[in-house]
Amino acid sequence: MKSSIPKIVVPESVGLSGNNLGYIDQVMERAIDENIMKGMVTLVARHGKIAQFKAYGQAREGVPMKKDAIFRLASMTKTISAVALMQLFDRGLVMPSDNLSDYIPAFGNTKVAKPSEDGSIHLTDPEREITIHDLLTMTSGIVSIKSAESGHPGCVYCADCYKKAGIIDTMHPLDQTLEEYIDALSTMPIAAQPGEMWVYSNLSSLVLGRVVEIAAGMDINTYLHRYILGPL
Repeated sequence: MKSSIPKIVVPESVGLSGNNLGYIDQVMERAIDENIMKGMVTLVARHGKIAQFKAYGQAREGVPMKKDAIFRLASMTKTISAVALMQLFDRGLVMPSDNLSDYIPAFGNTKVAKPSEDGSIHLTDPEREITIHDLLTMTSGIVSIKSAESGHPGCVYCADCYKKAGIIDTMHPLDQTLEEYIDALSTMPIAAQPGEMWVYSNLSSLVLGRVVEIAAGMDINTYLHRYILGPL
């Protein structure tokens, strides 16, 4: 099988500076030396032509990184989940204005973590329900464990609740189905009133994936392969 690695052109032929692109080597090698990253692949293109394409470091211990290495998509899956949701919108199966509880009833009982003047947290009813639009825009109040670093009282409180419940939002594989995972999350408080605060959240995207499962009547992996990844 022939390699699919594309041809590299002279940077100046597409209006780039080969000398300046050379600084990429220094930055990447320093990141490896300082243990910031284990390995990476960089690519710079202009006018549809590739002027810089190089692998650095290791793919895993003792295995050199290659240009055609396969990486986890990580947070780029959020875009794919959003596309899936909007496909269902096009089919009339989901509306962005729908309440989340229309699909997962337990979210109709969600409480908001509200700080008191003395710094304590008390749980209060939301002013309105979480909507699908809130999930898409990450303004649902469903935050992330890492958001506790912001110091926001609601985020700190909710992150602590997640940890105590064994809810993680990192790249570790889930030992539960998405349904089981979101059912556990649905009992947790949210950090702010729906629509009030933007917080980047893996959990919002996971809830969105569960909505896709319910509206489409199939698990998220099957849906994505059948309607997005397969056709692509």
